[in-house]
Amino acid sequence: MAEQAKKEMKHILDLSKAERRLFLHSFDTLMSDCDGVLWNFTGPIPGVDKALQLLRTDGKKLAFISNNGMRTMEEYQKKFHSLGIDALEEEIVHPALTTVHYLKSIRMRDAVYCIGTEVFKDYLRKAGFKVLDGPKERFPDSREANQVRVYSDYFEQHGPKVGAVVIDIDV
Repeated sequence: MAEQAKKEMKHILDLSKAERRLFLHSFDTLMSDCDGVLWNFTGPIPGVDKALQLLRTDGKKLAFISNNGMRTMEEYQKKFHSLGIDALEEEIVHPALTTVHYLKSIRMRDAVYCIGTEVFKDYLRKAGFKVLDGPKERFPDSREANQVRVYSDYFEQHGPKVGAVVIDIDV
């Protein structure tokens, strides 16, 4: 049965106008990644502005999901605005805000050790979490077998109990 369905499946560019319309009417929400899908380092993906505007005009709910904690929500909204899309805050899934939501849902009270950008850490701090961001100096890459001891020494010297380790990106 799955083989038959696979044979009948066509690439979207090979669909007739009626089949494309049927496909578009088969869903009400579009969820999309941002970096590399809507824009890249040089700017927006060509045609993405028109596509998003058409989807919204057709009544589709849009959700933009990012794993990039380097931008603030305001920066994301500006980026969308430059595409001609006024993305609402609730349409943007930001990794730091998702993390905050989760930590609150489990009633996290201990400190959060965060390896990430200042933007990410600021969202944690604004939500009331004690953020530890660890040593600023690089660890020597000596390939020693017991590198874990270096990290544990740091925590033992600095007090608050760590209840979660959050890793985003650390440039």
